[in-house]
Amino acid sequence: MLFIIAALSFIVVLSVVIIGYAAGLVGAERVQLLHSLSWMQLIIGGALFYYCQKNCANVFFSGGASHSIRYMLVRSAILLSVLLLVIGLIFGLTERTSNWSQLNLTIALKGLFYYLVLIALAEEVLFRGLPFFSNNHRPGLIILISSVLFALYHFNNGLHTLPYYFSLGVLLAVLRYFSVSLLALAVGHGLFDFMVILVWPGTGFRFGVAVFYVVSPIVILGIAALAGWMLKQLDT
Repeated sequence: MLFIIAALSFIVVLSVVIIGYAAGLVGAERVQLLHSLSWMQLIIGGALFYYCQKNCANVFFSGGASHSIRYMLVRSAILLSVLLLVIGLIFGLTERTSNWSQLNLTIALKGLFYYLVLIALAEEVLFRGLPFFSNNHRPGLIILISSVLFALYHFNNGLHTLPYYFSLGVLLAVLRYFSVSLLALAVGHGLFDFMVILVWPGTGFRFGVAVFYVVSPIVILGIAALAGWMLKQLDT
């Protein structure tokens, strides 16, 4: 467990430094650096995940339910419902514009690949995959640590955004703890980013910045608690 947290902490610090440096670049140089960082995260995270699968124990809630197709479909449906609730919350608190008419097939496919693979898959492996390998069955601590690291990973977006990213980290970690698959989380995470960043980007806040960054974390944590309760009921 300590090795995993140390490795993740190093990756987070390195990523924050590189992303901060990339903010000062423009055009192709910035894109190339960020893409290289994402590939590095994916490769290192994937290698660590493979090692942990072979040598470490999982920490998941076990209620005795079998991992049948129905089992996974129900969890995927809950994941979809949760993401729609979060998207509704974000759209309700922010002003957005539509880029849909400007997206041709090539741009859309490149965007999907970027957000699904280079962003979502890399982040899910790092923050919802690796932390759940532990010999100590302390899910609350694991969820807390993974969510703090996920928030700090987004440090360059500003200190005021950290509670928002922390709450998103808690939500995704709770879903993972109750056996929502890593692949399903990556797909949901990637589609979420694709929609709120590329297709319908934000242009402002309906009720101000402070309201968004105070209200949204509280509501998202509430959604996480509700999702955890629902998933626990399915397994008991």
